[in-house]
Amino acid sequence: MGSLRLAASALVVAAALLAGAAVAAEEPPEDPQSEETAAEALSAAALLEAARAALAQGELEDAEFLLGGIEPDAATRDEVDFLHGTIAMAREDWQGAIGRFRAM
Repeated sequence: MGSLRLAASALVVAAALLAGAAVAAEEPPEDPQSEETAAEALSAAALLEAARAALAQGELEDAEFLLGGIEPDAATRDEVDFLHGTIAMAREDWQGAIGRFRAM
């Protein structure tokens, strides 16, 4: 579960960066909705990166767990499907892999 620690560390760093950026801003953000969207995108990016790292280390369960924390949207859907398909291939679940790759 080393990759899980890596993912947790990535999320902590991302949260610290977001908090630091908010503190450094002199003016309050004009649109709190856009700040929330940016935080979600950063979290998705951090989870994707951690899932890629876990997959590269052969830790399929960790990668799948991390991917489960991502709410796929238009920007991440294909990458999430690709990583799930790669996990399915590693498990020799050919139909699952085909389904994920076709979804892309």
